[in-house]
Amino acid sequence: MFFMNIKCNVWAYLAFCFLMLLGCGGATENKHIVDVSKVQAKVTFNRADRIMTQAKSRDEIIDYLKANIRFAERGLRIQQYPSEYILVEELFKVAQSPFVDTICQKIDKVHGANLENVEKSLLDLFKHTKYYFPEFKEPVVYTVVSGYSPGNDLILGDSLAIVGLDFYLGAKHSPYRPRIEDVPQYMWRRFAPNTLPLHFAMQLSTKFAKGDPKDKTLLASMIDWGKTLYFCQKTNPTLPDSVIIGYTAEEWKNISLSQEVVWGYFVEKNLFFDQSRDAKIRFIGERPFTSDISEKCPGRVGAWLGWQIVNAYMENHPETSLKQLMEWSDARKLFEEAKYRPE
Repeated sequence: MFFMNIKCNVWAYLAFCFLMLLGCGGATENKHIVDVSKVQAKVTFNRADRIMTQAKSRDEIIDYLKANIRFAERGLRIQQYPSEYILVEELFKVAQSPFVDTICQKIDKVHGANLENVEKSLLDLFKHTKYYFPEFKEPVVYTVVSGYSPGNDLILGDSLAIVGLDFYLGAKHSPYRPRIEDVPQYMWRRFAPNTLPLHFAMQLSTKFAKGDPKDKTLLASMIDWGKTLYFCQKTNPTLPDSVIIGYTAEEWKNISLSQEVVWGYFVEKNLFFDQSRDAKIRFIGERPFTSDISEKCPGRVGAWLGWQIVNAYMENHPETSLKQLMEWSDARKLFEEAKYRPE
């Protein structure tokens, strides 16, 4: 059993949290919240979804693609077609589909007719990013109806981002979903209106993160993931930690109360310096649970543990900025200086 070795009683834990809340005047301080009110940032949309789905002729689509060639190359992969006219024909057929019309109506309902809800959430993300990285340049955000094509939920380039708005409608409003074999339910549940800026931040973090490509250990991958999740935590400070890593409330409770079990397993099996591809698949790759430990232990537990290690390091080294953390490339040294131990 996953909780066999856990000494902490759940009710005692909850009572302790309640007492802590009372001692803090009924609320706990969010250490990641900063004042970004004076940070200058903007969100610029290019409504490819409107233009593509409301096109009255093929020429309208051709003209748009010619005027937005980088979008056509990156988002539509026009270079993979023998002729651009084959792509145009496909897009024009899609524009006539009642399937797409239904999705467009849902997009307006959830995100706002002018994407005001998306704008608000992305503006907050951009402001937080510029707060920590003043050199950050906001990309132009191309919005599309992806048709739930895997990998087209969010594409981030140097100066443009392509967002499949249909991926971020939430279970209540999404009339369709990707094929379950492409996006299993435990992954699909992570797509919701409030996770769009989170997924954006995950990709954005790679622009600022540095690592050691020669370090093939599981620990290096864990720390890389830990830095990514910490970046998301700092740039989306009001999101619960469970949402940031994509766990359900039950999974988060399980893992939070079982840190000793997870830590003990990694130590006992000497996993930190394992360089096998298999270890990375088992402990960082996508899966509904980590069967090596227990069916109650959620997947990507190595990423979660890497996050705890990074959090411990930043707690013990408050002088370290987010930028310095992201540029840190020595995973082993960070691991040693974090002095993480399960609570």
